[in-house]
Amino acid sequence: MVSKEQNGALAWYLIKMPFYKYATFTGRARRAEYWLFVLSMIVIATTIGMFVDLLYYGVDDMHRYHVSGHFYDNGTGRFEAHWDIHPGWGWAGWIKMLMTIGLAIPFIAVTTRRLHDSNKSGWTQLLYLIPILGWLLMILFLVTEGNDGRNQYGEDPLKADE
Repeated sequence: MVSKEQNGALAWYLIKMPFYKYATFTGRARRAEYWLFVLSMIVIATTIGMFVDLLYYGVDDMHRYHVSGHFYDNGTGRFEAHWDIHPGWGWAGWIKMLMTIGLAIPFIAVTTRRLHDSNKSGWTQLLYLIPILGWLLMILFLVTEGNDGRNQYGEDPLKADE
C-alpha cells in the first residue's frame, strides 16, 4: 500500500522529471509523467503569462488586450467597422515568446519519450501539423498504455519505478 506521502512524492517527481531531462529524447515516459508535466506546464505558462501581462498592461489597461469590434453608420448610409486591438508587441511579448520556446523543448522531449513507451517514433509528433485528425490521433497515442516490458526504446518505465 502506498502512503499519501509516497504518492505526493511520486507526483512531484513525475512533474519535475521532464525538466531534469530537459532535452532527453531517448528512453520512455509513463503516462503519469507526461500528463502531470503537461498540467504543470499549463499552470506555469498561464501564471507567468498573466503576471507579465499585468506588469506590462497594468490593471486598468487589461481590457484593451482583447479584440473587440463594432459597426456604426457614419452618416452616409454606409457602415464602417472599427476594431480595438492592443497595439504593439512590447517586452511582454518577447518574454512570453522566450517562455514558449523554453517550454517547447521539454514538451517535445517528454512527448517523444511518451511515444517511445508505446513503441512509436518521436517523429509521430508531426501528426500535430494535421488539424483535428492529427490532434485526435496524438491524444489517442498519448493516453494509450505503453508496451509491457522492454521495447526498442528501453526498459518499461513502470517496471523501472518499482
